[in-house]
Formats: sequence, structure tokens, C-alpha cells
Amino acid sequence: MIYLCSNTSCDDENIVHLELCKIKYASFSVDLSAFSALVISSKNAISALAFNKIPPNNKISVFAIGKVSANAASKYGFGCVYEAQNSHGDEFALEIAPGLKGKKTLLLRPKEQISDIKRILEKNGVLLSEQIAYENSIVTAPKRQFETGAVFIFASPKNVEGFLSNFAWRDDFRAVAIGKSTASALDGFTNPLVSNKQNISECIKIAKNLL
Repeated sequence: MIYLCSNTSCDDENIVHLELCKIKYASFSVDLSAFSALVISSKNAISALAFNKIPPNNKISVFAIGKVSANAASKYGFGCVYEAQNSHGDEFALEIAPGLKGKKTLLLRPKEQISDIKRILEKNGVLLSEQIAYENSIVTAPKRQFETGAVFIFASPKNVEGFLSNFAWRDDFRAVAIGKSTASALDGFTNPLVSNKQNISECIKIAKNLL
């Protein structure tokens, strides 16, 4: 059996969704017209703008990790959206930094961010401001017995933390991580397979090959 440890479920009826975390949006106000670029590492950043009724600005360029984040920005109304080739946090920052050097840039980020996006951008001359837009909080999950050889897809480091807060890891379990930061959270008790793309669909393909 495959279990998806993510804030959102998937349409595959053969995948069991484990809700281990919950997104809470921060209340904030920001004038997007004061910036040349917006950097996001999750679709939750766009949802946070919607939560705070902050409209999109077509004069600002959005730099997004992964197709899901980029699509969310486009759907919200941003006209210039760049989907990075690298879907892992640090590599993403290194990729976009040259084009942002000397530009006023806003980073909409979670309360806890594992990757060094902020430090890398600032080190490379980006005029960076940051805004905590959301946080991922652990919830108590119903007790459950897992099958031998179960495969778990982890969509974030927080979901790893959420799993370990609710369940015990077993040696017969297998893990798939959506990115390098998530894989790092699994270090010490398992050696996960890491998706090349920050995409749940890609993780599911990897997971199914483990069964």
C-alpha cells in the first residue's frame, strides 16, 4: 500500500492520504507594486495572497518552484510567471539569483523554511524582503496499522515530522521524498528515493515501482 503524507490528497483511489499537517495562513499586507519580482516555493504562498485579499500585479515577475506553484500563480492572475528548471530549494535559488541581482524582490515563505533560499539570494546581490505567509502545523492523526512493506510519500519536511509525531517508523517501510530538503528530514532512519521534480505525480510513479 502507498500512503501520501501531504497537505493535499490526490485523485488516485489506490493511494491512502495521511493528513499529518494543516496549513494556517498569516495575516499580512504587502504592496506588490513596490517589487520587481516575487519568489515562491509553494502554492501556499499564492493561497496566502488570496486569503489576505492581495490582488496580483501584472508588472511583477513571479519565480516559482515546480509546475504546481507556477500554475497557481498564473491562475491567480500573474502574467509573468517563471517555472524554475530546478525544483529543489537551494538549486532553485542559485538558478534564479543571477536574473534577480540588484532587483527589489519579495520572498513569500513559510514560518519554517529548511532550504537556504533567503541566504543564497542575498549573497548573490538580490535586494530581498521577506514575508512569512503561512505555517504548517502538525495535527493528531487517527491510529492506524500499516502493512509490511508499505511505501510512504513525503511532500515536505513538516510531513516527516508529523508522521514521526504520530507513528513509529519500521525497517520494512520504504520512503519517497518530493525534494532534497524532505529527504534530509528522513536521514538517520531511512534512505528515501528522491523525485527529480517537485511533483506529487512523479513521486507516485516512483512509489508504485517499489511495490
